[in-house]
Formats: sequence, C-alpha cells, structure tokens
Amino acid sequence: MVLLLVFLTRYNPQHLNDMDEYDFDRIIDRRGSNAIKWDLFSEEVLPLWVADMDFASPTEIISGIQARLDHPILGYQSQDVELLDVISDWIFKQHGWKIASEDILLMSGRCCRI
Repeated sequence: MVLLLVFLTRYNPQHLNDMDEYDFDRIIDRRGSNAIKWDLFSEEVLPLWVADMDFASPTEIISGIQARLDHPILGYQSQDVELLDVISDWIFKQHGWKIASEDILLMSGRCCRI
C-alpha cells in the first residue's frame, strides 16, 4: 500500500509522515460488500485477517484512482518508468538498498510472483 501511495502522490514524502490525518478508528461495516472475510462467516465470527484491513483507503489513493478513471479506456498499460524510479528511490531512502529501476518487475498479484 505504501508504494501505491507513493506512486499516486508522485512521491510527496509529507503524505507518508502525516499518518495522523487518517482515521484508523472509524468502523466501516463491510458485510454485504463482497468482502470474503465478512460474508463467508456468520456475525458471531470476528475474522482477523492480516492482508485485508478494515480502514478506509487514504484520500490520495482514492483521488489517484478517480483521476485514472476519468479516461474512458482502461486497457493494458506499459510499466511507468517514473514509478520504477520512485520505488527505487524509496527503497534506498528506507533501507539503504541500491536497486536499479530496470531490475524492478511489477506483477499484478502475489501468485504470479511465486
């Protein structure tokens, strides 16, 4: 999620540090929204999944997706060279690892990566 946030805000580090602006305590009822973890079990079960969080997406992500949807054709896209540079820079700043942008391969899902 952080990398998507970095991409959609075109790497404005302020958004990564201002976590106070996000409301992680707001309860959002997801039953009936095709959320597997909430619709698969009865209401007596409290599903505590790691990868499916129950807080609203940051406004930067929603705005970025909406901006992309303003174009009526979604189609296939090539890799965004600027995104690869942003990822490389972020990894270096966060971890001190120097990774060349051309060595990064984006995948659409974790099953493809394995």
